[in-house]
Amino acid sequence: MADINGTPASETLPGTDGDDSFIGGDGADTLQGGAGFDRVNYAEEGGPGGVLVDFGGGPGRDTFGAADRLQSIEFALGTAFADEFRGTSGSNGAAGLAGADIFDLGDGFDDVRYTFDEEYGGTSGIQVDLSRQFAIDGFGDRDTLIGVERVRGTRFDDSFVGDDRDNQFAGNAGNDVFDGRGGYDSMHFILETGAQTIDQTAIGVIVDFNAGTARHGGAARQDEVDRFSGMENAEGTNRADVFIALTENGDHFFVGYAGNDTFQGGSGFEQVSYAGERFFGGDRGIVFDWSTGTAIDTFGHEDRHSNIDLVRGTLLADRFVGDDGRNQVRGLAGDDIIDLGGGVDEVRYEMDANEGGAAGVMVDLAAGFAIDGFGDRDTLIGVEQVRGTDFADRLMGDGADNRLRGLDGADELAGAGGNDRLEGGRGDDAIDGGAGRDAAVFSGARGEYAVTSGAAGLIVSDTTSGRDGIDRLTNVERLVFTDSTLAFDFDGTAGQAYRLYQAAFARTPDQGGVSFWTNAFDRGEQDLIGAATFFLASPEFAATYGSPGTVSDAAFVALLYQNVLGRGPDDGGNAFWLGELAGGRSRENVLVQFSESPENVALVAPAIASGIVLDVGIA
Repeated sequence: MADINGTPASETLPGTDGDDSFIGGDGADTLQGGAGFDRVNYAEEGGPGGVLVDFGGGPGRDTFGAADRLQSIEFALGTAFADEFRGTSGSNGAAGLAGADIFDLGDGFDDVRYTFDEEYGGTSGIQVDLSRQFAIDGFGDRDTLIGVERVRGTRFDDSFVGDDRDNQFAGNAGNDVFDGRGGYDSMHFILETGAQTIDQTAIGVIVDFNAGTARHGGAARQDEVDRFSGMENAEGTNRADVFIALTENGDHFFVGYAGNDTFQGGSGFEQVSYAGERFFGGDRGIVFDWSTGTAIDTFGHEDRHSNIDLVRGTLLADRFVGDDGRNQVRGLAGDDIIDLGGGVDEVRYEMDANEGGAAGVMVDLAAGFAIDGFGDRDTLIGVEQVRGTDFADRLMGDGADNRLRGLDGADELAGAGGNDRLEGGRGDDAIDGGAGRDAAVFSGARGEYAVTSGAAGLIVSDTTSGRDGIDRLTNVERLVFTDSTLAFDFDGTAGQAYRLYQAAFARTPDQGGVSFWTNAFDRGEQDLIGAATFFLASPEFAATYGSPGTVSDAAFVALLYQNVLGRGPDDGGNAFWLGELAGGRSRENVLVQFSESPENVALVAPAIASGIVLDVGIA
């Protein structure tokens, strides 16, 4: 880190391309950080007063009362007096030291550090309550915390209380207490003093989500036990860490860093990430194997794991090996090999942009490859589901039942074979279901969309601005809304269920009934003959056709012609069906034949041309 010190004069101090530390001195200075992680140090400036730090570049106040301006400064170290820090929409970091400081850090992900308190005379742990927007610092002074997401503690016993946002806490040494409250909250042990020293086998921290404890290893900290509740995430150390969530039913996110780490997930949605290890010395791609329960991390150390649902890789070439369960992968950059075996497995690219990916993805499951958001080529084997990016994606399935999610952007989704579930997301999307019974999924209720017929299929227009846009659908049989499903598989199970209802009861099917039988047909739990058998035994059928034991074959056939086709029987047809019944054909079979006859199909067609309304969840 370059030290850049000013003079008592007013001046502009430019930084370097690396990390810089500024001490402006007296005078109205402009401190230009540039690239790297840059900080201003007012604790060593020597003036008699507190400071006003404006990370947005507006005029502040240094320790001498002069109006400093900060440009591209990421962190500010305050004074022993009452300081004020004003943030931006980006990420800002500050340490106030002594004094009743005010941190109003804006909308970014912002960081307040009390790790410097002891160095400047602090003698106690801190008490932080983000829900009440205050902290008692290491000197006993009361700070105001607004727009703060991450807090780093002291080497004493600290207590942290979160709010409803996603919070991150680093306790440092001591027996600390963490209460995450709402949000998705993290304990960052890697940020503690000494945690970044690499030791492959020495115990770093044992985080037990079942007991709500984090026990520290090493001779210096072996008696230290942190306690926590409402915390979902834990990031370990550069030593051998253990993460336990075996009987805890919440969702968890683990980062082990260096060392032979152990991840024991529970019954919730459990994630392991290796993406951040590069910031602490990791320099290679990973191998993560669900089938053996082992992994090689970015340091070359061997991790062990169980009950892990999703793994986030690195910006290098990673390899993922699945098992017979459901495995999910975020490979990020690099030419990754993703071979996920049995089960219904998913590859996810929605986080590519967070790590620098600047393009949509092209995925071809049938060909077994993808071009990710960084332009790298992934190998895909045993993958059934794909999640794209917020850019324009092209997602193509294979012969399996695929789920393709485009998210934002003007996406192209093609389902190929199988019964596919296709979600275009925001933007104007082109969706081709291909063969099979395919469903397009939308984010609103049926009444919020206009559905019309186009030259090649359906056009679904979202009337809510900025949401699903206008999607053009080809070979798509079901439209899934949040309150109902609209079925267009008139030659498939929905059309068959509708016509059988119409034939059996001489009325328009009720939504619940046609939904039940369509779902049963979809799942293979029932067929038309089985449904017809059920209908013939029902009180409603008896009321329409008469009791099966008292109605003659001739009367039964005549009623079928009248109720189903709306006319009396012709002589040839009447003779044919009476002969079939006399020869042993069942009435259930005859009912199905009438229901699926070309004449009845044509009669029912106008009533269902705009789709058959089914209950929500039937796709």
